[in-house]
Amino acid sequence: MEKGATGKLSTLARLDMELLTSSNIGALERLRFLLAKYYAVAADRREIRYLGRTFHYDGRLAPIPLQMYPKLVHFLSSKINMKKVRTVLDIGANVGQFSFTLKALYPHTGVYCFEPNKTAFRILEDNMSGFRGTRLFNYGIGRPGRRRFYSSPSSSGLGSFYKKRVHQFGHKGDVEESTVNCIGLDHRSRSGLGIPGKADLIKIDVEGAETEVLRHLKGMSCRYLLVECNGNDRAGRIVDEIRRAFRADPVLLGTKALHKGSASMDCLFRLE
Repeated sequence: MEKGATGKLSTLARLDMELLTSSNIGALERLRFLLAKYYAVAADRREIRYLGRTFHYDGRLAPIPLQMYPKLVHFLSSKINMKKVRTVLDIGANVGQFSFTLKALYPHTGVYCFEPNKTAFRILEDNMSGFRGTRLFNYGIGRPGRRRFYSSPSSSGLGSFYKKRVHQFGHKGDVEESTVNCIGLDHRSRSGLGIPGKADLIKIDVEGAETEVLRHLKGMSCRYLLVECNGNDRAGRIVDEIRRAFRADPVLLGTKALHKGSASMDCLFRLE
């Protein structure tokens, strides 16, 4: 077997083990999802039963990364009291992987989702339609105006303002360019859209545009930030931008890697 194929199988095995050891969902639900995942991939389906509900997607392999989200929410709950988290901003919501999982496990949370990709946004609407206390916005957060956006026609899972970031499990495939709308979350924009100026948790996963997003959150306040970082240098720039945006010192509570050996990791900060 080729080295690349062996590496992918090893990653899949680690992801399966992560799900099987995730204590925030029942053992039967974990096993049921794994069986459904392999069936959905083999049958080339575009929906799967997930946490008691139907989850829609547009790429054949989308159920594979979906299984990482219960562990991510478990990571959050191990660091902060999620019962006290009431207001969440999901910036880079994609088709709802994080928000769907969060609402299924913590239905009391109020979630505001931002996703500029029109294709992903339509699926996001379907996925979040069964939850109360959610609001969806077809905008990116960043420099206001119309922006070029890149995604794969076969899967919107990794859309980005940066063409080089569009890939699926390390494979750079076909790339489609579109134009999307961006806003900054200043007081005027928040008031016009009914978005609160204070959040308990802001999650940012925007494939390379994290510092730009942070620059356009000035005037907001939040208690916790969950930001995807890639490499020590980028993490340092993100910390600097957090200080400028929120005028607070970020305290790193923990990190959660995509998988063992991955350069990308989710960093959880508390603002003081």
